[in-house]
Amino acid sequence: DGRTILVFVHGYNYNYQEAVLRAAQLSADSAVDVVPILFSWPSQASVGGYVADRDAVTYARDDLVRLLTMLGKTPSDRRLVIVGHSMGSWLVVEALRQLRLQGRNDVIQRLQVGLNAPDIDVDVFRAQMSVIGPLSPPLIVLVSKNDRALALSQRLAEGRPRLGAVAVDDPAIQNLARKTSVRILDITAVPAGDRFNHDRFTM
Repeated sequence: DGRTILVFVHGYNYNYQEAVLRAAQLSADSAVDVVPILFSWPSQASVGGYVADRDAVTYARDDLVRLLTMLGKTPSDRRLVIVGHSMGSWLVVEALRQLRLQGRNDVIQRLQVGLNAPDIDVDVFRAQMSVIGPLSPPLIVLVSKNDRALALSQRLAEGRPRLGAVAVDDPAIQNLARKTSVRILDITAVPAGDRFNHDRFTM
């Protein structure tokens, strides 16, 4: 019936019920009538499960590719939107990279992609986008300079900066945005609903 299909990929430290609630919230808050789909990967749903979640999200990559390929066969009047949060953003970008390597440009050109507080190493993201190439419409990245969850992730990564916590006025980040045709939006001023300042995209 032409409605938008919205795929939500949750992040680290989510249980299934929380992921369902978040997907429902995104659907309810959408300005358009959407068909929501939750892509749930097996998070440990615990603060201490970061390393295990890294393994689990990698394990889920092929399944997300299969889902997007299936959705790419829906009628062309349906808009396909995929939203990744935190570690789920890495999974989204990896799925896009895999689709490009498989030559599934027909699927990629159907997608509108948003990354919220992406827990992705900046250099890894640059390498991923060198394979994926520019998207139309452009990939949108929402960042916050005071995201405590990403600050912890950065410490665990020996200080390597995370994409979701970059400063948009940094010349290196502006250059990255130009080269990858990505739109990076700073939402630091938006009130957060958790003490980690990690869920602003839902406010």
